Formats: sequence, structure tokens, C-alpha cells
Amino acid sequence: MLGAACGGAPTSGVASIGSTTSPNVGASPGSAGESADFTNALKYARCMRGHGEPDFPDPQNPGGFSTGALARLDTASPKFVSAENICRRRLPNDGQPTPAELQQAIDEGLRFARCMRAHHVEFPDPGISGDHMTINFNDIADPNSPQYLAAAQVCKTTPSS
Repeated sequence: MLGAACGGAPTSGVASIGSTTSPNVGASPGSAGESADFTNALKYARCMRGHGEPDFPDPQNPGGFSTGALARLDTASPKFVSAENICRRRLPNDGQPTPAELQQAIDEGLRFARCMRAHHVEFPDPGISGDHMTINFNDIADPNSPQYLAAAQVCKTTPSS
């Protein structure tokens, strides 16, 4: 699955994550699943930009979409919601996670939040809204600070426990 794919129309400052925080659940590095997931994520990003969201980021390979870049988007704006409704079809299962993928996203989101706090960065635990995991970015001081970026680099590469 794609990393940190947006879904729905959450309130401003809250990102909705409809899949896992790491790409390719069940795919080994370099596998066809990983390549297809990245290609689909790239098509999704291009579609979002083409439908009125010029600042929508490209995904990282591996790593999915940058939470900092997603946090800067107004996901509640009519323009974003319209683009997301058009582009969602580019994502596997129309961007909707399976129950197992949602649980994986929750587990990974909790691991990431705990790791960030262990590296002295205030980071909220994820919440759940329907079939999406949410993160309130209003509770994060500065996702572009050197301390945040260093901790995020460590935490995204820390193996799950």
C-alpha cells in the first residue's frame, strides 16, 4: 500500500491517512508490489496537482508521502476534496484500506509517534475517524525544524517492534 495517502475531508490541520505509514505492506524491498505502489502514488500526486493542488508532493520511494508536506495542504478546502475525489481511483482499492492495513497503519503510527517523542519531539498519537487514521498536525511545533527532521529520519527507518 501507499505511505500516508490522504483520504476524506478532514478538518484543517488534521491529516487523514487511509493506508500504512510505510509502503508495500507484505512486499519485500524491490518487489513488483513496491514498484507498482510507488507508480500509483506518483500518478495520484500528478493527478492531484493537475486538478488544482499545485503543492501536492511527490511520494518518496520508499517512504510514501511526506507528512510535513501533507500537513501544509488545506485538506478541507473544496478544491482539495474535489481533486481527491477525482484522483482517488489511482490508488489501490480507491485509497481505502483493508481492516488489516488500517490496523497496520495504527500500529506503525503509534510506533512512529513514540519514537518521535523519544527523540524529544512533541508528536501526537494517531486517532481514528471511520476507516482512516488521523494525525493532528496542529500539535506539532515545526515539522521543518532540524530536530523534527532528524528525529523523523531516525523514526522512519527504525524497525517495528
